[in-house]
Amino acid sequence: MDGLEDRFGKYRQLAGGQYHVSIRQVYECENKLRLQSTLPSASRSSGSIVDKDEKWDGLDKDTSRPVPLCNVVVTEETLQKIRDVIPVLVYVAGYAVYATLKKLKCEKCRALLTLNKEIRVSVNEKHYELVREMDRGGLVHPTMFAVNAVTYNYAVVEQLSKMQEQFLSMPNQRQVATDLTAELLADEECSDFNACDDGHTSELLLKHVLWCSTNILLKNFCCRLNDKIADASAKTKERKLQTLSK
Repeated sequence: MDGLEDRFGKYRQLAGGQYHVSIRQVYECENKLRLQSTLPSASRSSGSIVDKDEKWDGLDKDTSRPVPLCNVVVTEETLQKIRDVIPVLVYVAGYAVYATLKKLKCEKCRALLTLNKEIRVSVNEKHYELVREMDRGGLVHPTMFAVNAVTYNYAVVEQLSKMQEQFLSMPNQRQVATDLTAELLADEECSDFNACDDGHTSELLLKHVLWCSTNILLKNFCCRLNDKIADASAKTKERKLQTLSK
């Protein structure tokens, strides 16, 4: 299978298994594939690489810091607008859970953050289609607790990216996005558990999952920003060439 055929195979997969894919669906699928490409696969990530990439030491620094005022809100309408990207966010949540469990080394929390791959819940089955299709045995299937957290995280990062100048001027964008998401989720009923036997609370698990997913989503933001800069530069060069050729 050549590269083009493989690419269109992914478009059809992300478009719900349709053979014929519209131009609009191609653009939508490209956005999903770009987000997915920022995510290291669990199968090739050793524990040391995961720990180095996540920079866990930054998670607990300055816990008393105030959350900046950014006018970020996540409503039902906001969530409806991003429902098409949820299968990719399930994939992101799976990696975030994988990294979290690597860090905490807690088998008790594994049952709280992961699903049994053999059990299918029809109401949310469509959200897990992508991760099931891509799984070769090494992918984590996250619970809706993790998926909901990452979905909120995605909505927050998307809104922060629209306040580009203000967001980029902040000293620690990863911490800001993590804290803002955690604050928005604080009033939600995020979980039906309080703590595992080792004392890991739902707040602690949420904090770790968001720390990982924020890193991935910010990488995606940087990729898009770099593409925009490169595109603007290419257009400037093209205009100069057109001017010189006259």
